Amino acid sequence: MQLTGSAAPVSGDLSSATSRDETTRRLLYLYIALLIFEGALRKWFLPALSQPLSLVRDPIAILVIINYSIMGRNVLNAYTIPLLVASLFSVCASIAFGHGSVIVALFGLRTMALHFLLIFIIGAVFTRRDCERIGRYILISGIVGAVLVALQFYSPQSAWVNRGVGGDIGGAGFSGAMGYMRPSGYFSFSNGNTLYFGLVAAIVGYFWTARDRCPSWLLYAATAAVIMVLPLSISRSYVLRVGLTLACVLVASLRNGKALVSLLVPIFALPLVVAVLSQFEFMQTAIEVMSARFTTAAASEGELSDSIFDRVFGSIFSALTGHDGEPTPFWGQGIGLGTNTAAFFLSGKRGFLVAEGEWGRTIGEMGFLLGAVILLVRLLLTAQMATMSVVALRRGNTFPLLLLSTSLILILLGGWAQPTSLGFGVVTSGLTIASMNDYASEETT
Repeated sequence: MQLTGSAAPVSGDLSSATSRDETTRRLLYLYIALLIFEGALRKWFLPALSQPLSLVRDPIAILVIINYSIMGRNVLNAYTIPLLVASLFSVCASIAFGHGSVIVALFGLRTMALHFLLIFIIGAVFTRRDCERIGRYILISGIVGAVLVALQFYSPQSAWVNRGVGGDIGGAGFSGAMGYMRPSGYFSFSNGNTLYFGLVAAIVGYFWTARDRCPSWLLYAATAAVIMVLPLSISRSYVLRVGLTLACVLVASLRNGKALVSLLVPIFALPLVVAVLSQFEFMQTAIEVMSARFTTAAASEGELSDSIFDRVFGSIFSALTGHDGEPTPFWGQGIGLGTNTAAFFLSGKRGFLVAEGEWGRTIGEMGFLLGAVILLVRLLLTAQMATMSVVALRRGNTFPLLLLSTSLILILLGGWAQPTSLGFGVVTSGLTIASMNDYASEETT
């Protein structure tokens, strides 16, 4: 199955097609920039517009799809067609048999009808060179982001750097350990920070296997940022993501002798960097807090391996058994009902009206039949991305595999009801596909 649409316009003059192609690229750059800095706008710079800014990427997605279609390129494929059909059926079923709200149903539809399509457009429009360019900018923002995380970690929640959405002086931090809160970084909530630095780690891992594609100063500084954020994030999920990235780096390096030699530098330097950082009191405190987080989480949720097992298979089990023990209606409770926006719209409170786990939410919203279609599409997409990443690795391209280390979780289990998680799922998956495009393909786009 093809992961992207047509790579070249099927009609119209070349200059017009080239102009529209560049417009699509710029819109996608804007989409990625807003994904990273949307939270900063909502917390610090435009707090009065925090609610509309939560959907600021939706019109960008619409413009991308329109512009891409005008170019004569097809956004429909073996993944988008069944997903769109199932989602449209679910909208009708939601209004007739579910929550009955047209607004909530359309809000749920936007996930499938807008953002999911961007995965394949990013994969068709961008090349590996584009991904590297974007990656370097993300590394720069990651270095600044690590400093911001450190400031948030050691500042009270009432401090400006910890302001919440809409300028909330209660802070954007989330419960961590020893009285310290999990920093939110650029984002409105701490999960965005975890997803973001997971992507930074994956890009750092790639550039260590392709040293000539990134300035050394940038790579060293970004590597230090990834390491520094490990304890400061107070996030076991981030530790897991970095662990997956390291595993993929090792696998990629075993296939490439030159990359393996390049890895000798960080392998020997890493203990030294950790030793130096651990001499500073601010890092000693962070390490102690992170250790306490692992201890308290193990007591309440089990060890990290148990927690991973529960999140993966527990989510699947809850999807089959229903929410809170209640059987799931055949058509589900209604598409969109599992989002915080729908919860606030219907009840005036934010929360999980369906289920917290992604599989449970999907089945709970859409029912077994339609929900299974959505989950099957995501499973098949993950499988093909993984297969193609291995093929690319055999050809000497390590980028897809490293990006897969972060996109795989987001496609399989990512909470698409949450805009930031959805955005990172779209961007990381799109870049994973795009990184498989050779540099030479730029000449045909």
